[in-house]
Amino acid sequence: MVVLGDEDMPGDNENIILEVKDLKMWFPVRKGLLSKPEYVKAVNNVSFSIKKGETLALVGESGSGKTTLGKTVLRLYEPSEGSIIFDGKDISHLTEKELRWFRKRAQMIYQDPYESLNPYYKVYDILDEVLISNGITDKEERSERILSVLDRVGLTPPSEYIKKYPHMLSGGQRQRVAIARAIILNPDFIVADEPVSMLDASIRAQILYLLREFRESYGITLLYITHDLATTKYFSDRIAVMYAGRLIEVGKTREILGNPFHPYTQALIEAVPDPDPQNRLKLRGTPPGEPPNLINPPPGCPFNPRCPKKLDICEKEVPELIEVSPGRKVACHLYRT
Repeated sequence: MVVLGDEDMPGDNENIILEVKDLKMWFPVRKGLLSKPEYVKAVNNVSFSIKKGETLALVGESGSGKTTLGKTVLRLYEPSEGSIIFDGKDISHLTEKELRWFRKRAQMIYQDPYESLNPYYKVYDILDEVLISNGITDKEERSERILSVLDRVGLTPPSEYIKKYPHMLSGGQRQRVAIARAIILNPDFIVADEPVSMLDASIRAQILYLLREFRESYGITLLYITHDLATTKYFSDRIAVMYAGRLIEVGKTREILGNPFHPYTQALIEAVPDPDPQNRLKLRGTPPGEPPNLINPPPGCPFNPRCPKKLDICEKEVPELIEVSPGRKVACHLYRT
C-alpha cells in the first residue's frame, strides 16, 4: 500500500480525516447476454490520505478517473475493492442508513450546479430541504441558517435570492448556491469537482477565493478535482496526478509545479497557457495521442504509448508509486532504484 505525502509520520495519524487503501472502482460492461462482462477500470489500486484542513488537488485529463474517485470516497458508489476510512471509521460498505452521520460531514460541489440544484425549487426551498432531511425541525432555526449561509457565499442581501429559481441566476450565482448547499450543514470534508470550469475567468477567481476562505476560516478539508493546473498554485497544499485510473505523481504543490518528475506531469505543466504574450504562440510539449481505453489499457505503464521517454520495461510492467524524496512519490520506471 502506498500513502500520499508525509502525513504518516509517527504521532500524526490523528490528523488524517480521510484514508483510502487499495481502492478499485470497476464498472461492468456487457456486450451480449452470453458474453463475459468486461470492466471499465475507472479507479485502479489507488491509496492516499488527506489531513484535516488540507486541500489536495487531484489533476488529470478528462477520463482519467478523477470524478469517479471523488464520488467513490463520498460513497456515492460502493467500491469494488479496497477501503475508505473517514475519521477513523471504515465506510466502504456501509448502508445508506448507516451512512447518515457521514452525509452530514461530507459533501460534494459539482461541476454543473444543476446536478445538485432542483430546477423546480426556489433557492430557499433547495437549502431548506437539506436541513429538513437532516433532522432540523425548527422553522426559525432553518430560516436563520439559510439567510446566514447565503450571506457567507456572497449572495447579498439574501432576501433578493431566496425566492429565485436556479434558471433566474447567473452561472456564478448558481455555483454559489451549490456551495451554500454543500456547507449549510457545516461539513468537515468537501469534494469539489471542477467547481469553476464552467465559469468565466473573473468569476473563477472569486469562487476559488471563496472556497479557500472557507477552508481557512472553518477548517474544511477539500479534495479539489481539476484538469487546470494553473488554479492549483494558489489553492492547494498538495497535488496528486491521476492517469488512466492510477495515481502517478504526488507531492507538495510548489515542488510538483516547480520540478515535475513524471513525463505526463511535465506535459500537463507545459500545456498551461503562458501569461507572457510573447510566448503564447510557442508550441507546447503536450504528448501526442489520446488517453487509453480503460477497458483494455495498454500493457505495462498506461502512459507508455504517449511517453517520449519510455524504456523497454515501460511496455511490460506497471510502475509502482514509490517515494523518491520525502513526501514526493512517482510511478515511473525512470525513477526505479
